[in-house]
Amino acid sequence: MYIAVDIGGTSTKMGELETLDSSSFKTLPSFSTLSNYKNQLKQIFGVIDGLDRSSIQGIGISIGAQVSRDGTQVFASSNLPDYVGRSIVSDLEQRYGCAVRMAHDCVCGLLAEKRFGGLSSFDRVAYITLSTGTGAAVQLRQGNNAITFSNEMGHQVVEPDGFRCLCGQIGCLETITGGKQIELRYGKPASRIQDPKFWERFTYFLAIGIVNLSWLTRIETAAISGGIALYNPYVKDNLQSLIDKLWIGEERQRFLLHWSSLAEDSPLVGATLLHTIEPETILH
Repeated sequence: MYIAVDIGGTSTKMGELETLDSSSFKTLPSFSTLSNYKNQLKQIFGVIDGLDRSSIQGIGISIGAQVSRDGTQVFASSNLPDYVGRSIVSDLEQRYGCAVRMAHDCVCGLLAEKRFGGLSSFDRVAYITLSTGTGAAVQLRQGNNAITFSNEMGHQVVEPDGFRCLCGQIGCLETITGGKQIELRYGKPASRIQDPKFWERFTYFLAIGIVNLSWLTRIETAAISGGIALYNPYVKDNLQSLIDKLWIGEERQRFLLHWSSLAEDSPLVGATLLHTIEPETILH
């Protein structure tokens, strides 16, 4: 079996997969993501230690943070600073004696949507998540060759006279669309904000961010995920039409969005799919 660990900015989910040929998994206990790395590791150990450790073929880790170039550590994270430089991959490998792979949660989400979701028939794709933060991953394929990489979509400047972002810049997209920054600014989570003007602004700037991403990477389509986008009717009903209005140029084929086929489970499923591709095909 394979174990999947999805470490988000707020919560950590875990799953057990009997095969990598299916998106089906057994749900394992979930828990709040702890800011202290050692305590977080104890929580992960506590779940895995309760399983048949001799049957574990591999562990995949999806994490909402920048990953080091060799894929073994967290390189940078404003949400989880205590994780930076920690040897999370080797810590799990040493304890369980199996292969462990880790990547940015958007990379993992993309792998799952490419294998099991609406991105399967496209060569140049993106996966975009709107949750604690705003992130994206891109895969560009030509023939049998593909490269997959995450990018800081949420930190593109879309409003130069806007709010200061947690990253230090002024006017990042994430100051408008990131769950953590929304809650800090409004004193409540995005799910509790009912003001139509808020969601009009949110969706408008998100559309700008997606169009920018498409021009910069030449992607053909994108899968949208994350709790803020998936469960907000205004975003789901209006995002495509706003992109259409910004999509100028007769030579360009219409950019169609896909909503995540696996909902918020894409990063969890995709974490184990890291074991199906060569490490050098991912740019961390």
